Amino acid sequence: MSISQEPRRQGRQKQARQACAAAGLPPHALEIEITENTILRHEDEIIGPLQELRALGVGVAFDDYGTGHASLSMLTRFPVSRLKIDRSFTKAICESPSEAAIVHAIIGLACALDLRVTAEGIETSGQAEALSRERCDEGQGYFFGKPMSAADFARSFGIGPWVGLLAAVPVAAACGAIIGFLAFRFGVAGVYFAILTIAFADFARIGFDHLAIVNASAGLFLPVTQLAHNDLWRLRGSPTMFYYVILAATVFALILSRLLLRSRMGYFWLAIREDEQAARAAGIDTFRYKMYAVMISAAVTSFAGVFYAFFYNNLFPEQVFNISRSIEMILGPIIGGIGTLFGPILGAFVLTGLAESVTSAMAAFGLDLPGAKQIFYGVCLLLVVVALPEGIWPSLARRLGVGERER
Repeated sequence: MSISQEPRRQGRQKQARQACAAAGLPPHALEIEITENTILRHEDEIIGPLQELRALGVGVAFDDYGTGHASLSMLTRFPVSRLKIDRSFTKAICESPSEAAIVHAIIGLACALDLRVTAEGIETSGQAEALSRERCDEGQGYFFGKPMSAADFARSFGIGPWVGLLAAVPVAAACGAIIGFLAFRFGVAGVYFAILTIAFADFARIGFDHLAIVNASAGLFLPVTQLAHNDLWRLRGSPTMFYYVILAATVFALILSRLLLRSRMGYFWLAIREDEQAARAAGIDTFRYKMYAVMISAAVTSFAGVFYAFFYNNLFPEQVFNISRSIEMILGPIIGGIGTLFGPILGAFVLTGLAESVTSAMAAFGLDLPGAKQIFYGVCLLLVVVALPEGIWPSLARRLGVGERER
């Protein structure tokens, strides 16, 4: 497993050992990728951590080799175990004798130094054959396979969605970081932040509608299988299994939120929520901790995307990124109680239950009213705003004496 990193902080050896132990992998199964430009910018800072990692058995790959200004002596000074040939050389290997000569030289140099070589950006059979003749160890690129969602990965290779989730989490966190950066740098907050997230979802819908690698607007389909038993690893089974999976995920999210709220970072979040200027004056890096909040939220949400794909057996951009989906997610916390842990869960439970009851009642009476669910959502929101401005849970909690709104 390769991970792109900038290992400048000390203690990476301990982190790597813990990560391998948690995943049940030996250290040599982990490889850290570091770019040539990173080495040039932070040479003195990273050589120590890299030596620690190599001593543990973790591989160190020199990424984008040949594109910067690193000297050849760096290959002997740094504990590198692999060179990755940049795609700019791979792309022209069949057309340009000079590029082919550079690739030949890099592979020969790596062989002499007992380093493995990976060529990036292989897109044609000609490129793959040319690199094979040069005795390149490994290659990666569209020729072997395009990026896949968890659902498409499972469909193509019969591998469980949890492997794809490892990629979905950082991708979702990166998307959250983009939204957070745009919002917090330009002072977007409150209802305008919600509008920004909806706009981002619509932007994503338009993009995926024209992205061929995910089958564009036609979407992705999972084969419907009838199993004699539930298969949790492949997330194939009866609706009851899915209900228990989402219940377990909800409990996990609640516990995680509680732990985060009681952590140092959680207290910073509470301070920022109550008075951001005062928190900033107290020395809290408000931008950083707001970014953490958005990225964690987006990362956790990636699980919902995987669950959705396997429950409905399909993914359509128009359906997944539809504005109604965003509104449903926003309404749950508003109705249940913003700023509480249990409020969003209660709000989603009440809202979904009532909406499905209305849908079933309309079907029983043979009624077909377009937009009826949206009207119902609007009525619910209006009633809560007028009668229970704090949401359902804070008022209910006070009556039951089971807790108060987190401050």
